[in-house]
Amino acid sequence: MTNERAGIDRVEEAAALAERLIAVAEELDCWVAAALVEQAKHLLVNHDGT
Repeated sequence: MTNERAGIDRVEEAAALAERLIAVAEELDCWVAAALVEQAKHLLVNHDGT
């Protein structure tokens, strides 16, 4: 595996983790969860490059 591929895999894993974090945090329904959701969305935006 190349370093580039390994980096891509890590970014994809981070995006999947952020998506799971959003799902869990939305179920918690509190201010801490809201902050976690916003942080996870920020990670996803950076992953998508938008």
